[in-house]
Amino acid sequence: MPVSIEGLKFSSHPNLSFDFKVKQIFIDENNNHIFEINDGQYISHQLSAKPKKIDIDEVFIDLGRLQTKLKSDKNNSSKFDFTFSSYPMVNINQVYISFDNVDSSAIFENITSKKKDKKIITTFLGKIKTPYTKTPILIGRNGSLLFAQKPEFKNLSIELENSKLNIDGAIDNLNMTGKDLHAGELKETFLYFYKIKHPNKKNFIENFHNLSGKIDVNLNIISGRYYGNCYLKDASALFFDYKIPINLPFTDFKFSNKNITAKTNGFFGSEPVYTDFYLTGLATKDLKLKGSVHSVLTNKFSKKYFPIIQIIGNADTLVKYYNHKGNVSVDYILKVNKGSNILSKYGNLDNNDKNRTITVKTLKQGNRLTIKNYEYAINDAQIILFGTGLFEKVKGHFKPSYLTLKTNGKVPFEIIQPYLKNYLSGGTFASDVKYVFT
Repeated sequence: MPVSIEGLKFSSHPNLSFDFKVKQIFIDENNNHIFEINDGQYISHQLSAKPKKIDIDEVFIDLGRLQTKLKSDKNNSSKFDFTFSSYPMVNINQVYISFDNVDSSAIFENITSKKKDKKIITTFLGKIKTPYTKTPILIGRNGSLLFAQKPEFKNLSIELENSKLNIDGAIDNLNMTGKDLHAGELKETFLYFYKIKHPNKKNFIENFHNLSGKIDVNLNIISGRYYGNCYLKDASALFFDYKIPINLPFTDFKFSNKNITAKTNGFFGSEPVYTDFYLTGLATKDLKLKGSVHSVLTNKFSKKYFPIIQIIGNADTLVKYYNHKGNVSVDYILKVNKGSNILSKYGNLDNNDKNRTITVKTLKQGNRLTIKNYEYAINDAQIILFGTGLFEKVKGHFKPSYLTLKTNGKVPFEIIQPYLKNYLSGGTFASDVKYVFT
């Protein structure tokens, strides 16, 4: 990858150190600079090419294009040997970083170093502008970086509009603390960094609109292992496009090595809800996430959020999910006990003298949503109807590709009588069909 240098001045000294000054160093692509240093000076150690001091006025980095250029440059095989023991004294007026998204950028100003007790203390002020946060993320308004044999953080602050995190300790033994952080701000900040890595993927957390609540953070990060707790307090949000309110008074996210667990009770559209959450492989390529949501719904819920359905009595709902390497499995289980019923203009569940269970197991892989199995059972065990199916994404929406319907032997018509109105009565039927949508 060609590097251009303008205005180079080189000087050597009797102690075998050297320094050079440059007016500009840049990497050019299609007449646009993707990396640029203006007015720089490099002073080496005695008998060494390692830097003792670096003074720079401005640095510009087009991060996305530079990364692409480095990956595509097959002839670039150079290696840079850097150890923190050779960290130089630094004086940089400004570093400007442009990200892929034109609305995202970072500016680091007044990067300066000084020596104290055999350590190099570096202070700076970083401002990260994102389309997700109302104000820039500020890094380093308080605290500093210390360098000796390894980098250390000294109460370095990370600030959002109304939230402040502090990082303290060595790079392999960090403490991260914060009190009453705003959950909504942290959500938007998380999404910003998530979208940098996955620009075309939607994260499940995006289904929670108008998230509010406070978070207390007390984490210890030891060589990539996480220990401690994050406490979510008085959380509320509107879920999915239906804008169903969720309220969780208190949730304790427990961190242990590469795992996070949480269990909590709250309200889902004013109905009591229980949810649990289990994550393994934190900060690894083998991240696994699973959990469940359980609620017993009444007509008070359906009348407000799904008025096409009427619940007589109650309906016990359970959702189980599992996510691993982009494969998302979700199981939906609906139980309607004796005496309860579900009514709709499409037909009623009826058969009120029996316990009825409807189960649907799905797997989403890319643009394919597979119904691995669905079944309708009575009295908790006897499977009556079952089948499979496939939905495929077309122009941004999932559309059915096929559905199958099978019966477990001969089934009395009374099981599906509510959907047939009065067209048929009595007798039995059997089915083994596949319907392909065109």
